[in-house]
Amino acid sequence: RDESLDERETLRAHTDWSILTLVPLSAVPGLEMWNSQFSTWIRPEAVDKVSTEHYKYVVIMAGKWLELLSMGRIPATIHRVIASKGSNRLSTPLFYRPRQHVPSMLQEKYGTVTAQIEGTPQEDMGKFLLGLFSKK
Repeated sequence: RDESLDERETLRAHTDWSILTLVPLSAVPGLEMWNSQFSTWIRPEAVDKVSTEHYKYVVIMAGKWLELLSMGRIPATIHRVIASKGSNRLSTPLFYRPRQHVPSMLQEKYGTVTAQIEGTPQEDMGKFLLGLFSKK
């Protein structure tokens, strides 16, 4: 993030409740993804080649559902949006989510949404989800 610019966080750091989130890159930088290895935010639009040919690239981020399905091996991507004063940014993400009945099935098996995430071992949850997705 360029501290010399008048910037503000317009969408706080979060993960998406999706399997995958696909975000076409914008001509106006703003998407930031957390790199836990280096403890820093990365702007995909700011990469040299991408900044001039942004229209050719899509960022693919793992969502919370993928984290659960992979039993924690693929962590959900923490990301946020930063806006620069005087710049308008348009973003059109695509959220790839499980079938609608899956969350209600999870509630039946594991209780409330909060309990299913905080109180259930990820491995057990992942095996249950894989079973749901493999059924037709």
